[in-house]
Amino acid sequence: EWKVGGENIPLAPGNIESISIMQNMQNISGVAEFSILDTANKFENGIFSDQAPVELALGPAFNGQTPTPQSFRLFNIQDVYPTTGGTSIKFTAIYNSPELFRKPMAKAYKGTSANALETMAKEVGVAFETTGTADSMTWMPNNRPFGQAMRKIADHGSSGGTSAMHLTMGTTGDGQWKLMYKDVMKQLQSEGKA
Repeated sequence: EWKVGGENIPLAPGNIESISIMQNMQNISGVAEFSILDTANKFENGIFSDQAPVELALGPAFNGQTPTPQSFRLFNIQDVYPTTGGTSIKFTAIYNSPELFRKPMAKAYKGTSANALETMAKEVGVAFETTGTADSMTWMPNNRPFGQAMRKIADHGSSGGTSAMHLTMGTTGDGQWKLMYKDVMKQLQSEGKA
């Protein structure tokens, strides 16, 4: 099931051309790309507006439980054109955390980079997971949006002499999106993990 702009979008054979949900070390946020056929003419009602909420739950319902819902915001309509079956719409959506992209870093944070990033993540309502760091200092404000400011902090973070810290957003086994701040070198050295 899924909704755009708070309205249910009917699911039927042939009206979803593709849905790609991407997790990538280079992205500070989760990204989803949709290619759909709007058979119910919802596009004409204006629900596909910039920043419209996009909610979806994909996958089989095991033991009567629905899959974990995922929440995004419409970011960019790439293409719209009429067809005999409805309106073809291609659009991109990003993880639903507007403050991650809009709220400026306007104060300093004391502690390790992991502590600073965890505090910042809580302030914008994003789950956070880390392997920890050993780089205690005062992280000065730079008036960039939180997502950019957090990436700058992560670029200067360290957990030791051979660490390579990286901040990205993704999901783990529970299906919930979270910011993950990990030592890539430690991850590469651990057996059986990508």
